[in-house]
Amino acid sequence: MENLLTDCDTLVDALDQLRARGYTQDFSILPGDNCLICSSTSATLSPEEFQIDDILRFEGQTDPDDEMILFAISSDKFGIKGFVVNAYGIYAEDTGSRLVEKLTRKTEDKKLPIKRHPALVAFSRDHHFGLLLAWKIRRGLESAISGERISSYLLYLFQQDLAPHFRKEEADLFSQLPEGDFVRAKALGDHRKIYELVELITRDSSNKDLLAAFADTLDRHIRFEERTLFNHLQKVLTGAQLSALERIGSEKQLDVDNNWNDHFWTLK
Repeated sequence: MENLLTDCDTLVDALDQLRARGYTQDFSILPGDNCLICSSTSATLSPEEFQIDDILRFEGQTDPDDEMILFAISSDKFGIKGFVVNAYGIYAEDTGSRLVEKLTRKTEDKKLPIKRHPALVAFSRDHHFGLLLAWKIRRGLESAISGERISSYLLYLFQQDLAPHFRKEEADLFSQLPEGDFVRAKALGDHRKIYELVELITRDSSNKDLLAAFADTLDRHIRFEERTLFNHLQKVLTGAQLSALERIGSEKQLDVDNNWNDHFWTLK
């Protein structure tokens, strides 16, 4: 197994490293079918058709169920590289034994814990989808896809996924910090900028400069939350406050792409 992932403090850092090495396809476990499925191409890989190139574990502070694992995978047969996030421990009960056995066996001697309080784990998982949105926008721009097509998807996903996530963060996370807190002000300011860009894109859906600005702003904001906001919350909040956040929980991520047919970011 290679050492692709080095000095990764967050999931964001790890995904950046993988994408820079050509691991661009997002895979998930297909419940009951004993295979991985690519979210953009719908290609499926059986356990014999891919190899695991590296693994990074993100462990909760107290509960093993809060564990996330990032797998870097590749398939010589299909000439494809990608990643699987949150596979181990979350979907295992719903999947075939051969696939679970392969993933589990590869994690037995790979212990690289990154501690994050369970109250923040679900918010961190959601950031994966925000990063994918930024990547899809950039992919569309690089491939000369029309601004209208990219904007339609952006506005759809923002309404279905990002906006509810922002409201949840503002109500349950940012509000835990005092009014004069710099980190709180920065996070809220980022949200306002993103809302403003969405409004501008709604009015001018063909403007590719606005689309690029949205992708860059969202990417930077997620990095800030992963690297600064979450660490700040863990330092300044009491154990009781964090436990209260954990009980509130976070909304389950919806598979919104299933309801969107124009996967413009997919290379043909």
